[in-house]
Amino acid sequence: MMTEAIDLESIAKALRTAERTGVPIAPISQQHDLTIQQAYQVQLINMRRSLKQGKVITGKKIGLTSKAMQDSLKVDQPDFGFLYDSMEVEGDLIPRGAILQPRVEGELAFVLKEDLAGDVTAAQVLAATAYVVPAIEIVGSRIKDWKLTIVDTVADNASCGMYKLSERRLDPRAVDLAQVSLTLSRNGIQINQGLWGRT
Repeated sequence: MMTEAIDLESIAKALRTAERTGVPIAPISQQHDLTIQQAYQVQLINMRRSLKQGKVITGKKIGLTSKAMQDSLKVDQPDFGFLYDSMEVEGDLIPRGAILQPRVEGELAFVLKEDLAGDVTAAQVLAATAYVVPAIEIVGSRIKDWKLTIVDTVADNASCGMYKLSERRLDPRAVDLAQVSLTLSRNGIQINQGLWGRT
């Protein structure tokens, strides 16, 4: 029995339409029996389209790095998506509606001085890192109500939204990054805190 081929181009287009119109779509995983590899192909379709439109890749977002998040999606691996110059927050304001279903996370961003490729070690990452900065990630999802499996978030560019980098630079060779504490406040009231290295 032959299975029907999945139209990856149509899935990629549906995600672009959701972003353009501000109307999220039903979970892809409920509509198609997509593999993780196919989900990354969907992501690459939209990445290539973004580059043709003049966007510039500024980095990568690594998601699902904590055991808690992996357990919530029943996976045992992280995912990644592409960051573009258009995603970096300039100033202190983000226009309402700029991101679908936004959520905020505190992060540490690694700013590299040279490219990395293939299988790399932690030591190689540190050697390639110019500095590390505290950052705010504003994640967003084109998938309705955040009803995600790993296939959904991978196809949706790892739920990338926007990001804001701090001007404070840390030397990862001089600071124990696992002991860096991040505190998130809203209107001066602390709403979350934790050690960056705790998973």
